Amino acid sequence: MDSHHFDRLTHSWTELPSRRDIWRGLAGMGLGGAIARQPDLADASQKRKRRRRMRRHKTAQPPQTRPLAERLDANCPAASGASHVANLPALTFVPRRSGLLTRARVLLFDSQAGQDFKLFLTRVDAAGLPIEVVLASEEVRDLPATGPGNAPQPLAATFADPAFVSKGTRYALVIVSEQGFQLALGQTGQCPDSLAYDDTNRDGVFTPFPDRDFAFETFVSGAV
Repeated sequence: MDSHHFDRLTHSWTELPSRRDIWRGLAGMGLGGAIARQPDLADASQKRKRRRRMRRHKTAQPPQTRPLAERLDANCPAASGASHVANLPALTFVPRRSGLLTRARVLLFDSQAGQDFKLFLTRVDAAGLPIEVVLASEEVRDLPATGPGNAPQPLAATFADPAFVSKGTRYALVIVSEQGFQLALGQTGQCPDSLAYDDTNRDGVFTPFPDRDFAFETFVSGAV
C-alpha cells in the first residue's frame, strides 16, 4: 500500500460522522426515540423471563425421599424366667436380609439402678468367635434397675452410624458394662442361627454355650 492511499483511508475515517451526530440525525427524523427504546423493551423481556423462571423455581417441589423401611431381622424369643450371670457376654447371629443394621436389643434379667452399657456389632473369626473388628457401637446410659420377680428390662441400642450387614454372614453382638448383670436366655431350640458366649475372665477368650442362646432382636433397614 503506497503512502498516498494510506493517507486517503485515514482521512476518510476521520471524516466519518460521530455516534453523537448519528443520534442527532435520527432524533431529527423521529427515529431516535424508537431505537433508544429498543434496549428497554429487551430489558423488560428479560425481566419477564426471569420472573417466570423464579415462579417455576418457587413452585417446583423438591423430590420426596421415602424413609427406608426397618424390619425385624435375626432374633431369638426369651425363655420365661431363664437367665445367665454375664461377665462379658456376646451372641452371634446370621442376618436374614442384607441392609443397614439400625437397632439391636437384648433383655436384662438383673441389673443395677443407673447402670451404663455399651453394645458392639463386630465381625467373627473363622471359628465363629467374636473378634475386635467393630462395625458399629452405641452407649446406653442410666438404665433403671431390674431383678428377679420383675419383667426383664430391654437393653436397646439404636446405632447412630449403622453398619451394612450381609445376608448369610455371621456377626456378633458384644455387651459391655463395668457392673455385673444377668441376661435373659432364649428359648431352647428356637434360634438355630444364634449362639451365646461369655468372656468369663475378660481376657478376650469367648467360651460358647452350645445349648444356650441369649434373647435378642435385630432390625435391618433397607432390607434386600
